[in-house]
Amino acid sequence: MNPDVLKVLEDLEKTEQDLIRCGKDMIENSDLYQFDLLVSAVLNRALALMNGFHLLILNNNYICAAHLVRLHLDSLLRLSAAWLVDDPQELSGEILKGTSLKKIKDRENNLLTDKYLVEKLLPKYPWIQSVYDATCGYVHLSNKHMIVSARVKETTRTMEVSISTEDRFIDDVYRIEGTMGMIKISECIIEFVNAWISKKKNKNST
Repeated sequence: MNPDVLKVLEDLEKTEQDLIRCGKDMIENSDLYQFDLLVSAVLNRALALMNGFHLLILNNNYICAAHLVRLHLDSLLRLSAAWLVDDPQELSGEILKGTSLKKIKDRENNLLTDKYLVEKLLPKYPWIQSVYDATCGYVHLSNKHMIVSARVKETTRTMEVSISTEDRFIDDVYRIEGTMGMIKISECIIEFVNAWISKKKNKNST
């Protein structure tokens, strides 16, 4: 495999360890709140998705791996919603009951849809819109799947088609970009979790 791909996968593993340390810091030596349950779910899902992404890239299955970037982004969006409402504990309770996030309103009376959550994150993370748009294209059957399943040879005016469990026409640049996307999303999750940890420590000190 391309050494550049292996290098970003190593960086992804390091980020996994950062997530684990973040989770330990949240749980240890602190009171527990209902919101901790939601954050724990985000961290647990993040680690599962990152591990799965890593294995899929190693198994030359980027088409499947790309879906996991969108799921990882989904966790970040839902975690960020807690900073848009008056009571994160209440939000956690609603999610625990099975209430769809898009049916819940923020403190400004806006529904917490994916599109709205992306818009709220854009000023701080301008790359998030392009990642959202690109990965949504993999969730639904689209031109992206057509492009990576076939290759046209202009010189011979012929077309090769791949029907396989492994990638044949995926350039390594997409594997690198996808992995970097997983890392960036993870770093944002860590940033939000650290903000919650700081808030908990301030509560415990008063």
